[in-house]
Amino acid sequence: MQYVMPAKRTCNIHMHVQQVSYRYNVVKARMQLLQARLSDINQMVRSHTQTRAHTHTHTHAHTQHTHTHRQRYINRQTDRQTNRQTDRQTDRQTDRQTDRQTDRQTERQTDRQTDRQTDRQTDRQTDRQTDRQTDRQTDRETDRQTDRQTDRQTDRQTDRQTDRQTDRQTDRQTETHTHNMCLVT
Repeated sequence: MQYVMPAKRTCNIHMHVQQVSYRYNVVKARMQLLQARLSDINQMVRSHTQTRAHTHTHTHAHTQHTHTHRQRYINRQTDRQTNRQTDRQTDRQTDRQTDRQTDRQTERQTDRQTDRQTDRQTDRQTDRQTDRQTDRQTDRETDRQTDRQTDRQTDRQTDRQTDRQTDRQTDRQTETHTHNMCLVT
């Protein structure tokens, strides 16, 4: 027997899958925008550092300030990348947990329904067997009682007929004997 999931539960699962897909697509689009921005900034930094490398007119303090500023920029970029990776991992873990929970709930519901159906079928079969056995026993007892009553009635009738015949024969013999005795005397 193949299990068919009810339409309401199928709809709930379908909506959940759509929500997860939507969240995934939003995060993916955001990541693409940030990567494009990062690429543009990297190009600006490279072009800026190349022009600075060609001009040696800047003082040592300005170079140190630029180095500090660049280090801050790199640190910010590293922090952003770390945050993105953390967000991706968190999203993946959340999606996995949600999927696992949905799967567990679906399995539990399916198991419950299967158990209920199996219990109902078993109960029906047991009830049918019990009914059949009870019917057989009742039929046997009824047949026995009917047979006993029929046997009793038949025995009574036979006994009455035999008694009547015997009485008649005895009466006849007695009459015949009495008649013969009367004739002899």
